Amino acid sequence: MTMESDTEALRRRLDHLPPDRRRALERVLRARAEPPRSTAPLAPRPDPDAPAPLSYAQERLWYLEQLYQRRDIFAFPTASRLHGPLDLAALRSACADLAARHDSLRTIVTTIDGRPAQQILPVGTVDFALVDLTGTDPAACAERASADALAGFDLATQPPLRIRLYRLADDDHVLVVNQHVAVADMPSRAILLRDLWNRYEAAAYGTAPPLPTLPIQYADFAVWQRDRLDGQRLDRLLDYWQQYLRDAPHKLAIPTDRPRPARHEGAGRFYYDTAPDGLGERVHEAARAWRTTPSVLLLACYRLLLWQYSSQEDIVIGVPKSERAHPETEHLIGYFVNVLPLRSQVRDTDTARQVIAREHAHALAAYARQELPYERVVRDVNPVREAGVPPLYQVSYSYLADDGTGLPLAPTGLRGEPFPLRSEGTEYDLGVNVLHGAQLGAQWPYNDDIFDESTIVTLAGQFWALVAAVVDDVDTPVTALPVVHEARTATAPTTAAGASAASGRRTPVDSPLSTVPAAAAALGPIGRLLSTAPPGSALADVDAALAEATGAELIRVPDDGSDLAALVDRLRPGLLSATVPLLARLPAGWRAPQGCALLAVGDLHRAAAARLAERADVVWYGCLRTAGGLATVGRLSVGPHRVDAGRPLAPLRAWTAHPSGRRLPQGAFGTLHLGTTDAAEAGEPTRWYARIRADGRVELVGPADERTVLRGVPLHPGEITDLLVECPGVRDATTLTTADGTLHAYLVLDGTTDASQVRQRLAQRLPGFAVPGLTVLPALPYTADGYVDRAALPAPTADGRTGGRAPSGPVEQVVVDAWRDLLGRAPTQVDDNFFDLGGHSLMLQQLSARLSEAFGGTVPLIELLEHPTVAQQAQLVTELGLAEEPA
Repeated sequence: MTMESDTEALRRRLDHLPPDRRRALERVLRARAEPPRSTAPLAPRPDPDAPAPLSYAQERLWYLEQLYQRRDIFAFPTASRLHGPLDLAALRSACADLAARHDSLRTIVTTIDGRPAQQILPVGTVDFALVDLTGTDPAACAERASADALAGFDLATQPPLRIRLYRLADDDHVLVVNQHVAVADMPSRAILLRDLWNRYEAAAYGTAPPLPTLPIQYADFAVWQRDRLDGQRLDRLLDYWQQYLRDAPHKLAIPTDRPRPARHEGAGRFYYDTAPDGLGERVHEAARAWRTTPSVLLLACYRLLLWQYSSQEDIVIGVPKSERAHPETEHLIGYFVNVLPLRSQVRDTDTARQVIAREHAHALAAYARQELPYERVVRDVNPVREAGVPPLYQVSYSYLADDGTGLPLAPTGLRGEPFPLRSEGTEYDLGVNVLHGAQLGAQWPYNDDIFDESTIVTLAGQFWALVAAVVDDVDTPVTALPVVHEARTATAPTTAAGASAASGRRTPVDSPLSTVPAAAAALGPIGRLLSTAPPGSALADVDAALAEATGAELIRVPDDGSDLAALVDRLRPGLLSATVPLLARLPAGWRAPQGCALLAVGDLHRAAAARLAERADVVWYGCLRTAGGLATVGRLSVGPHRVDAGRPLAPLRAWTAHPSGRRLPQGAFGTLHLGTTDAAEAGEPTRWYARIRADGRVELVGPADERTVLRGVPLHPGEITDLLVECPGVRDATTLTTADGTLHAYLVLDGTTDASQVRQRLAQRLPGFAVPGLTVLPALPYTADGYVDRAALPAPTADGRTGGRAPSGPVEQVVVDAWRDLLGRAPTQVDDNFFDLGGHSLMLQQLSARLSEAFGGTVPLIELLEHPTVAQQAQLVTELGLAEEPA
């Protein structure tokens, strides 16, 4: 009997238990599963005048702000348009009363011995101002208010509350209450507006109901939070999370529109979407029938979405949970949020029901142990770090049941309505914040460094399609769930017959050269075609067919490149057809004469594409089919995206597939397949690992058979190659998966660098296990069609890696001493990693403070994160010009 059938049998037995016996069993199981909870009282701290620590969640936000040096992504504004006679003096008084009632709104962050602490400013500290925009258009007011709000806060000097009143007319105002997110969870926003309007009504009308008493302040909660966990409770919590997250993949391989930068540079964006009518109620009904919650059901569907796009079985999703479990926190303004890294799996053999059941079990176990702060989980699990990648999880999910009450946008005597502002800010790659009320909707925060809005729109649509399919039939195999795979054909004319008629030549649609008429139509008049392809190669056949289809004069020349530039200058062809490596061997600075376009095929990485684009006014790039002929063609463009191979040529359609053969949604990376119909079984696999963008263009990464999975994360060596060729001094490179599953790269260098320097640069961008071995060659071998000849590459060799050396010299010694003071032990090798020795994010901030003091200048936190070894940090200090006189 299988594990799943055992589970089903047990569930059936439980279903037949009498209610009293079932409740008794649940109590016993909960007692066994849950560690004993802390009984520490939540009460005012003994010395209210002493600096208090930040809460764990505040500490994480403070660290991220120091890391990114960004204020806009931590602003949390609420805006309402107020119609009617507004009493300005009463509003000003209400703002002061609000800040006096809640210490958190008067709190700045100071540092004591490198650690952040709360400092509460005196009563009367409130940042309120009237901005007179009389006669201004509301749209202009929204832009001004958005800019003001996104200016954010300097928590070292400014309290985390700023209130601005924009006057449009005597009876028309816009009120913006802006909070730093460190004092603003979702309930805090409603509490703030309730208290504000209560105090306004008291000041304006002389009466208002009394506000609830606050038995504690937020700083009291922060002190209690740090004191409550100790002994057996802490040990059992740590043991659970360490076991649960052991060997979890350090990131999610979701396809992006652009490669991830080393640093988060974008503003972050939000996309809002609603589900089809009636889907919200169907979710409620399905959850009741399956004995789970709507939140868990939708979380499982979100995980299915991520699985479809990433082809990654094991996924960690960050799920925020409220820490307002104690009645003392009910009416407080503050950030009462903990994040649970929920890990679960989706397997090809699963049904949707099995995925939901697994999600339900993992969620219940995690909720029972949510007391351990996320920041402590990260510290003790010590996940793999990678530049630009948040630790443990990069995608988030939240669920809010909307009871329809809404926010109190105006006091008695005024009419309020929401006033939309421009929203920015997310430190993660992707999230979905579900709002489930009369209508089911979602907000999708996303990192605009790596995603376009069109991609998020597609993901949102696919999410609702998955939800609908799951609630319709929960026993559907996950491989049979719907995917978005709009097939795209390319350049006009859209049919092979039409293109052939235009050229006077007909080609069977199932022949290797059936795409030539469409290619000819795309390239336009050629006149004279200069072909460098050797006879018998696939490119030579394409060139001959193109010349015939367009009526061009075909001239064949040797492909040795010796006199090719001079020949092109003399013959001035309309099109030069050649492989990428041949074009790369042309003299530096040579450019095709005006009117001569280039058609290139073969392996192409981003750096080579940038150089190739400089060779002519018009450069075409295409993929060859496995059986010969062109599969795609497109104008080569240079940008932050991957190599763009154009659209599939008619009559071909294109899609991608998982190694198991499962068809993938449009936009997901997989083996590129081509066919003349939408039927997957009728298609032919190509050599390419690729994705099809929303506009139908094909992005290439490299050979499909090189795809691998490292520590649970799907990876293609072509991604490593793109990083290699960005290193100064690297002229050409390719990366392969070796027989033992590791990575090895072959480099061609220009003499200005060496393999060890290249390896150091890679180590700043990649986790250690993904840094490949390196072999330096004078040139890479290529086939006649421009592909790296992997069979001709030498066997991987030792690349100079050693066990490292002991730290030496005054700069490295200062770094070692700082590490010893913080970690309690000294590194023994210059390649020792700060995090591997027990360092964590807050300790890294302390290291920044100590090194800055020791060397008499600022050593930025983010630079230390990107340079985690002794040698790298010593080199960093030297490059910053601070190494002359260590204190």
